[in-house]
Amino acid sequence: MAIKPGASVEGITPELLFAVQEARQWCREHAHVFVIENCNGGQSFNMRSSNMGAGEKASCVKWLTRALGDEYKVVLERTHIRVKFDP
Repeated sequence: MAIKPGASVEGITPELLFAVQEARQWCREHAHVFVIENCNGGQSFNMRSSNMGAGEKASCVKWLTRALGDEYKVVLERTHIRVKFDP
């Protein structure tokens, strides 16, 4: 796991930490380095996806959506995957 230089995870909540662990697990299983590009107020984080192919991005979003459940939103953006705790 890596954190992009200049990014901060200060104030991360237990709920978001759970999501980070799930995303990290997907990356580990698919031989990708998990990189947090940004953490927004402890309620969401951006995960690097530029190192994934289109199929892998879709697979990751689908897997995280199922693993995290209805209290989380997982959105594929142009340069990253955003995961937000949104009960």
